[in-house]
Amino acid sequence: MKARLEGIAVRIEPLFGKLSTFSLVLLMLLIFVVNIRDILSLYGSRGVIASILFLVAGSTMGWFLGGPRVETRSVMALGAAQRNIAAGLVVAKQNFDDSRGGSDGRCDCDR
Repeated sequence: MKARLEGIAVRIEPLFGKLSTFSLVLLMLLIFVVNIRDILSLYGSRGVIASILFLVAGSTMGWFLGGPRVETRSVMALGAAQRNIAAGLVVAKQNFDDSRGGSDGRCDCDR
């Protein structure tokens, strides 16, 4: 749009910037609300710590490998931290059973 209608593009850019930020925050909030039961079920497991360490490691690597400009580094840090988490969770869910076992909390390790 900027190539053909630069005047309009320049005027609406701030609006779309705010709209995209609002959409991202709303999306994160909705994902949290929809998955709150699963998030709370992780309490006491090492899954939360592993997730935090994974995000910190990815973000740190993205920051340091992002180049000399701060703007690029921040984008790379965010991108590296969230990269393919959804795909990894699908694989993990399909390949690993619930280690807590049945409703009594015992591991059914013979499965």
